[in-house]
Amino acid sequence: MWWVALSIGVLGIIGHFVTIPVITTYAFWLVVLGFVLFLIMPVLDETMHH
Repeated sequence: MWWVALSIGVLGIIGHFVTIPVITTYAFWLVVLGFVLFLIMPVLDETMHH
């Protein structure tokens, strides 16, 4: 699951530096979403394994 958060964050960073129609518009929010996923991942893993 961490690779999903990493991919979303990297897309957001790329969207900041390279103009990609949809990604550039939401670049900041993609990075925020990636960080939020990294933060809540331990909670999700714990609930999924119990």
